[in-house]
Amino acid sequence: MSERAQKPDDLRILSDNTFMGEVPVMTRSSVEFNGVGNVLFCEKGVTLRDSRIVFNGSGGLVYLSSSKHSICAEVFVWNDSTFFLGENSYINPGEPLHAIASERRSIFIGDDALISFGVWMRTADPHLVYSAHDLRRINQSKSIVVGDHVWLGQQAMLLKGTVVGSGSIVSARAVCAGKRIPSNTSWAGNPARQISEDVFFSKQSAHAFDAERTEHFETFRKRDYIFRPSRSAADVLAEVDGILSPDDSPSQRAKRLGALHLGDVDHDRFAVAVERSEGTLTGLFRGRRARL
Repeated sequence: MSERAQKPDDLRILSDNTFMGEVPVMTRSSVEFNGVGNVLFCEKGVTLRDSRIVFNGSGGLVYLSSSKHSICAEVFVWNDSTFFLGENSYINPGEPLHAIASERRSIFIGDDALISFGVWMRTADPHLVYSAHDLRRINQSKSIVVGDHVWLGQQAMLLKGTVVGSGSIVSARAVCAGKRIPSNTSWAGNPARQISEDVFFSKQSAHAFDAERTEHFETFRKRDYIFRPSRSAADVLAEVDGILSPDDSPSQRAKRLGALHLGDVDHDRFAVAVERSEGTLTGLFRGRRARL
């Protein structure tokens, strides 16, 4: 059974799938349901512009948080998979964010993301690769987690199993395949590697700066974007996979995601510590260690 919504009122009359939350503004956008039991959840203040959301299969969830920015994205969600976009995340409208959540895995993007145009995310390869020794599959699909206040550069690619800690930067055309990126670090290249640490970014654009504005921003006046992690990327990924368990219904997953914005939000909730080869975790800016 297929259903298609090209205007907000279409979302109110779905029969085999469900819309929850506040009806979004839709400009040159569509939502397609090629299956049953899928859920689109929009918080108050969501605007879809030049976007396409496609549910291929059943039991999928797309959860779009409230935002002061329009959402420009092409999202494909397959059976029992989830796509989540956090509050006030910006996507450059020059080219949509391309996201494919499949094989019962999730793509999770935290609050205040800065996403340049042409970024790709996919949880599967998607074709199967096997060992020639024992004939066992070796490329299992995995979820992707992007923390709060993360900058994804132009045409960056995040592949299965990648975790980007809050406050980090992934440079233009970087390819992150299963990378574990600590908070407040910058990564670039193919394959991506760390090029700097103990850094953060602000979302102001320097394009229109005059001399006075350039001088004003030579020093940042807040420390809001410095994160103090104490958990590994594996722990953060496991927590998100637990929240978005494919064994639970889309409405149950949506309820858990909604709770992320209730009460006082933990500033360091998706902060990722540096992983050391000797089996310790080092929290950035703290200089302390915790045994694995």
